[in-house]
Amino acid sequence: MNGRRLLMSCAILWALIDSSAASPWRPTDAQQVIERLPAHMPQPHTVPTRPVSLDATAPQIQALLEQAYVQGDPRALGQADALLAPFAQDNSTQAQLLRANMAQADHQFDFSRRALLRLLSQTPDQPDALLMLSSIDLVQGRFQDAQRRCGQIKDLSLLPLRVACVTQVDLMTRPLRDVAPRLAALAHLTPTVTPSQARWIGLMQADAAQRSNNAALAQQAFAQLDDSMPALVAQADWLLAHRQWQAVRDLLISHTDNDSLLLRLT
Repeated sequence: MNGRRLLMSCAILWALIDSSAASPWRPTDAQQVIERLPAHMPQPHTVPTRPVSLDATAPQIQALLEQAYVQGDPRALGQADALLAPFAQDNSTQAQLLRANMAQADHQFDFSRRALLRLLSQTPDQPDALLMLSSIDLVQGRFQDAQRRCGQIKDLSLLPLRVACVTQVDLMTRPLRDVAPRLAALAHLTPTVTPSQARWIGLMQADAAQRSNNAALAQQAFAQLDDSMPALVAQADWLLAHRQWQAVRDLLISHTDNDSLLLRLT
């Protein structure tokens, strides 16, 4: 009986695939609405013919990069790229960092890594470059390099970020019990750091909880995380792994304008 149901389901599925492939839908009127863009998408920015200074444009670019990450909307990334394009010949530290950040956000990790290494050859202790490069090394499995970059952050005022950087690497390479005390200490810092830094710490906790199947740590992480796309993805993945279907639906039902979240809802 189960085999018969499976065959019938497959037949229905193939029928749907065949019918949709045979007659693609095309709009017939230039005024016909085919999709409504999310209300929260970034407002368009006009790139001036004679660009203003990078100092004046950089905050706008950084805000768009943050928006692309928080909302998972590549349109903000495209706007940031357009605003940065007129400064292609600018080799200041600020310009190099923005280009590396842009490439990292677009998952061009090798390009970003080369740009950061060039910058660090000129300014070996540049903290933003060290943190970004450590993150890229971690993604690419260069754990020793990632750990070394963290250790090169010398500014004492950035000690919490250095500890967070080291902890992130240790969570990928050591048992959770060895890293848990530092992770707990970082969690107490979240009221005193920036929202993006607090999100970074919360996502570290969520990832550690998922890897170790630690429900208490997951609850702590999700209680402090915001409603950004990465945070919602982390929470949905935990709920899916624990077969909490209705909780996933309740969490994501109002986020169908984001492909990553829509996939998890589906």
